Amino acid sequence: MMTGKTQRTEKETLFTLIELLIVISIILILASLLLPSLKKGRDKSYQVSCTSNLKQLSLAVNFYLTANDDVLFEDTAANPEYYNMLIWGKFLPVNHDSNLWWCRKDEANISKPLKDRIANMHYISYGFNSAYLRQYKISRSHVPSTTVLIAESAASTDTYPIGFYHVISRLMNEGVNPIAYPYHERACNVLWLDGHVQAVMSDVMAPYTARGTNLYTTGKLGSYWVAPNRWNPNQNQVQ
Repeated sequence: MMTGKTQRTEKETLFTLIELLIVISIILILASLLLPSLKKGRDKSYQVSCTSNLKQLSLAVNFYLTANDDVLFEDTAANPEYYNMLIWGKFLPVNHDSNLWWCRKDEANISKPLKDRIANMHYISYGFNSAYLRQYKISRSHVPSTTVLIAESAASTDTYPIGFYHVISRLMNEGVNPIAYPYHERACNVLWLDGHVQAVMSDVMAPYTARGTNLYTTGKLGSYWVAPNRWNPNQNQVQ
């Protein structure tokens, strides 16, 4: 037979367990409310870091232009000046093995060990507009503030997008890549030809290909859309 003291002890234990469960439930509820905010804060910090990377790349481009009569990289398959410049840090005030060339949201690249990324610098997160601006003298441009110089890029926009060292102005649904890609929710960070860095916002949150092509089909990357599907820095000139 249980004594009154024993019954009180069991009730106190039960109440303690109930209180503990209530506290745990409250903590779980608060955590579920806070996690989206924490994720958004983390993603925002990644975007800020990415913006900083592009600003440093802008400095590198300026150093290159100063040394090359304001003419941009040749950047062909046989002479890939842009990514070679990045490999050796020739025009950058940082060591060549820096994480400068990878966006934290470019998970297919950033998940690899740094030495593996360094070994194949084609796969960086920031693509040069090589289709139009290869060996381009920047003083020719009529609209440098709306001409893409370097943009966050994706060579593949399936479930595991991966950055690439150049970016083109044709649509992904035409079977051509790599394209500008909004890694930061809807935002694709862009270094424009006049040197400023600003994000371009996609209208859609849908993942993968739709996020990339939306930047193209809505004309959000700035300059006139002309044949043969290049970003045209001269606005009135049809190639």
